[in-house]
Amino acid sequence: MYKNVSEKFKGTEGVLNRGRINKGYIVTPDNQTITKFVQNQFLIQNKCCYDGKIIGNVIAKNFECQIYSGKQYDLANKEIDVYTGLKYYDGTEEYVPWGKFIIDTYENVESSDYVSIKAMDYMIKFNPEYVDVNQYPCYFKDWVVNFVNYFDVELAQLTYELTEDIELDIYKKYYTRTQTEEGNYVYELVESPEEEDIGTYYEVSLGNLPNQNFYVEETPEIANHTGREILKSVAEMFGSFATIGRDNKLYFKLKEETDVKIEKSPTIHVLTKNEVYGPINVVVLKLGQVEGENITKRDEESIATNGENVIQIEDNMFLNSQEKREAAIDELFDRLKGYSYTDFTVEGNSLMYLDVGDAIKVSNTDDTYFDSILLNQTIYVPNTSKSNMSAPSESKAEEKYQFTEEQKQINLYTELRVNKVEGEITATTQKTQTIEDDLNNNYYDKT
Repeated sequence: MYKNVSEKFKGTEGVLNRGRINKGYIVTPDNQTITKFVQNQFLIQNKCCYDGKIIGNVIAKNFECQIYSGKQYDLANKEIDVYTGLKYYDGTEEYVPWGKFIIDTYENVESSDYVSIKAMDYMIKFNPEYVDVNQYPCYFKDWVVNFVNYFDVELAQLTYELTEDIELDIYKKYYTRTQTEEGNYVYELVESPEEEDIGTYYEVSLGNLPNQNFYVEETPEIANHTGREILKSVAEMFGSFATIGRDNKLYFKLKEETDVKIEKSPTIHVLTKNEVYGPINVVVLKLGQVEGENITKRDEESIATNGENVIQIEDNMFLNSQEKREAAIDELFDRLKGYSYTDFTVEGNSLMYLDVGDAIKVSNTDDTYFDSILLNQTIYVPNTSKSNMSAPSESKAEEKYQFTEEQKQINLYTELRVNKVEGEITATTQKTQTIEDDLNNNYYDKT
């Protein structure tokens, strides 16, 4: 969640009414600000869920617009900064950043002075094939740091902690710390660590992500694979999806707690509320269709109450043996056990300060709330009515409820059985049509 916004922007002062207008602008590499766009041809799509699947997903934020007099700008393959915001009923404006986007489509619109732009965030940097630079054996956390650095992307959860080792671990990377004149700390890899200096060394930490100390004995099966294909397996090992934040860093996320509530509002035209997804109580690691190679961990108490709700990870590049799957499953299960949310879609509203993975509460009509997570969000400028937020799952049933300004009764749907959640890889390929046509054809479900 982007926190540097006013309460007014969050909606606690009556912003969620017809007195607000969605706004947006972009900043070019030479610091030109572009604010005028073809009507309704400005959108951001931010998502981590594809076809109800979350774990292992590697999906870029996408930006699309059409600009007037676009021929005067030389933006092909350039980086731009994108902002969206609100113009309030009193004439004031407030904006949030979405980070840098790299333009991969820059086309003149036929018989017009418009230029159509399609761009992706820094996830696009992982599209090339990866050339392995690691030494083996090694620890998974050190492997991931080298992998992400190869693509010139910062790893958001990377910190350095004073090692607790009392003897050198020849397979671990150690670092020294120095302080600059500005007071910042710089960490440098120790090429030849010495036993007597062990108490001064630092090592990599990736926060609360599981399997950081998973032992990578030999080169994983990554030859001839792109960074994004490999990143899928990395995210699976962490029980997460991968996403690029507003600060242009790579994050591995599952659920981020917030105090955000989506309240009843005249700007909500349709709420689709489906079943409860989870709670996850079975995790399966498997190797293709090979019989007898599955490793399963179960929460029998939860299963007795909720039925089986399964997350299955198949053919992970780092888990190509029974021994490796056994080594990884405990920490994965601890992370994923109990994961749950209510599948929903809100049409005609957007909260631009929220990020994918943010835990939220959504209002029922009886002043109660159901728990969910923002997994997908599409923001149109300026047409708020076309914007939407959702938390899709593999649920098979749904009902849509039309809203009037008087907020008609919301009916509820019950019960869930979930069998599997896997990841999807994405890439951009299609030619420019209208934005609406692209969305209808699942342009942003880049596979």
